[in-house]
This record gives sequence, C-alpha cells and structure tokens, in this order.
Amino acid sequence: MEKTDLNLPQRRRYQAFLRQTAATDQWTHFVTLNFHRRWSASEAKTALSKWAHSVCHHMFRRNAARPGPGHRALYFLAFKEFTKSGDPHWHLLVDCNGRGATQLERLADKKWKSIVKSGTSDVQAIGATHADVQRVAEYVTKAVHLSMALDDFCISTEFGLPDFCGVTLP
Repeated sequence: MEKTDLNLPQRRRYQAFLRQTAATDQWTHFVTLNFHRRWSASEAKTALSKWAHSVCHHMFRRNAARPGPGHRALYFLAFKEFTKSGDPHWHLLVDCNGRGATQLERLADKKWKSIVKSGTSDVQAIGATHADVQRVAEYVTKAVHLSMALDDFCISTEFGLPDFCGVTLP
C-alpha cells in the first residue's frame, strides 16, 4: 500500500468527498472482484480494465442489448482494498443499462475467472432508494482514507470503454 503525504484529517475529508460523490449517482449494482492472492497495483488495475472490456463487449455485442437513449453501456467507480493477508480486491459501484443488468450478473464471474484464475466475484443489485445507494457508497469507501494512492480508485472511463462498447447506433 502506497503511503501518502496527506495527514489523517485531510484523508478523512477526501473520504467524505468520495462518499458524497458515490452516493449522488444512481448506481444499479455493487460488484466485488477478489484476487485471492497478491497482485501489484498495476496488475490489479490491468485486470480490472480487461474485465471491463470483456464484460462490455459481451453485454452489448448484440443489437437487442443496446443501451437506450441517455444510458451508458457500463460505467463504474472502483475502489481497491486489501484483505488482512494483503490480497487486493475491488469494490465497484456500477451503472449499467437496465437491459444489460441480467447479462452483468451472468457474465461478471465468468469473465473475472478468465482473467484472474484464483479470482471470485459477487454481483448484487442495489435497491432503488437513496438510503440503499448511500449504504453501499459508505461501504465501498470505508478504507479509502488508509491509502491515497491513485491506483486505489478509478473510473471506468479511464479504460477507454466506448459509450456503447463498440455497438454502432443508427
């Protein structure tokens, strides 16, 4: 875990900012991607990028699964944490097209295991109330103040996912 020059009160303010930001969007799913072994920060981020591209490609490769107007195909905030044994895992707040929700639930684990052989995943729908979103936002940001490393937080747009994952809309 990378050290930071920020003091604890500054890190707590950053945590509060991320928590507030995470709780303001309308997320559809909470996803956990586990490694179950040690991976470097760059390897962990690369694995997340590969997973996102693979899921996005398979979710929206057919015209029937196209996102509707105003919907992003797959968008997420990801927060990296470490187990007590030092193994990384990602917590994601995901916003995916409603028609892609079933596909996300079906594809997430299969695609993660194809990238991280020792990996497991868990996908849960988030309730529709603000309290549901806020509870998940608090959970995913619970350890963000421990490390302020840039690799411990990312947004799906960093990975160059096209708005509609390669689907050409008419």
